[in-house]
Amino acid sequence: MKDNGYNSAFPVNQDDGSGLIITPGLTKRELFAAMAMQGFLSTPLEDSSDWSPGLLATSCVAHADALIEELSR
Repeated sequence: MKDNGYNSAFPVNQDDGSGLIITPGLTKRELFAAMAMQGFLSTPLEDSSDWSPGLLATSCVAHADALIEELSR
């Protein structure tokens, strides 16, 4: 995977009078993982006891990494 996933998803350029300041915000990886988690949590699972918060988080990050890898091609 390239470093693409660690680029800012929505950088904000601000000028406080002394020069340009870039506020990075979420990385693309964090945004994609959050979107995957939102999708998982919005869909009721037949047996949700199989999904601990740690397992769900790990799975969402894996999905984000797979998307970044595919987009980097």
